[in-house]
Amino acid sequence: MEKNHMFNMSPVIENIDTLQIEGEVLKKSDVSGISASGNWVVIGSDEGSHLQVLRRNKLGFQVKEPPVHLMDFGNAKDKEVDIEAITHDGHGTFYVLGSHSAKRKKVTEDRSYRNNRKRIQVVKQEKSRSNLFRLKFDFSSMSIEDTTSTDLDIIFEQDNILKLFNNIPSKENGIDLEGIAYREEQLFLGFRGPVLRENFVPVIVTTFNNIKDYEMRFVDLNGRGIRDLVAVSNGFLIVAGPVSKGDGRFYLHFWSGQDEIPGHDRVIEKNKCIGEIPTPHPEAKAEGITILEETEEHYRAIMVFDGVDLRELPVFRILKQNNIA
Repeated sequence: MEKNHMFNMSPVIENIDTLQIEGEVLKKSDVSGISASGNWVVIGSDEGSHLQVLRRNKLGFQVKEPPVHLMDFGNAKDKEVDIEAITHDGHGTFYVLGSHSAKRKKVTEDRSYRNNRKRIQVVKQEKSRSNLFRLKFDFSSMSIEDTTSTDLDIIFEQDNILKLFNNIPSKENGIDLEGIAYREEQLFLGFRGPVLRENFVPVIVTTFNNIKDYEMRFVDLNGRGIRDLVAVSNGFLIVAGPVSKGDGRFYLHFWSGQDEIPGHDRVIEKNKCIGEIPTPHPEAKAEGITILEETEEHYRAIMVFDGVDLRELPVFRILKQNNIA
């Protein structure tokens, strides 16, 4: 049943419903990754190191216990994994992406001027952020049959473009991975940053078992980076937002998956901007999307927002444009 709309209305992206969550969502104001498969939803936070599994019930979803602690499987023991995106293959295997980002130390008003001057010169790499996990869930027993992890460092160190951004803090147009989608045994990994000249945003196309065998594609999102992407028929939906933490609006795009670098010897099918994403309040940031249903006329999707306590899952109807089959 449709409820009163929570968010500002959009002619093509409309908040039509909310699904209740029974149980406690950990780090509920920082949920950044979400992926739905059948009666199950997996969520994760960019300020923690755990996944939570939600199961569909009559009112919405029930949080299942215990949470999955990714630090038990990763290649480092830092304080957080910085989960940014989650996807699945449709057969119980989920992929969880860390940001692989560097960060500059923050300045704070309770420290001295001299101390803050020192802090702003320090750039940190946290190994725990450089993880791509693969987890095989057995939902019937709420157990994990197999878990392994890898990272993308070999690509960042050797790629002619990405190696120039590898040690730059993420909010300063450095490496920052925030989107992952699965299609036909391939992973599509989308960058919030860097955004290159002419507004090109990199997308790595690879497989988990052979990360170093990859293809780089580029998409033009009008100066914004990828906050998440999800596979749909004939392409992908992309949540696009600002690279830095500054104020900015968020938009949803349809992308065929084709490289958008132009040339006189090829025809480009440019991505289409579907519309601005309505948010719960001006400070909320669209961080994750997953598809519940796709018809000839619309998508029905859940989106999650940074800065909003996740006590229920907002459901959106996204109308397909005439030129999106």
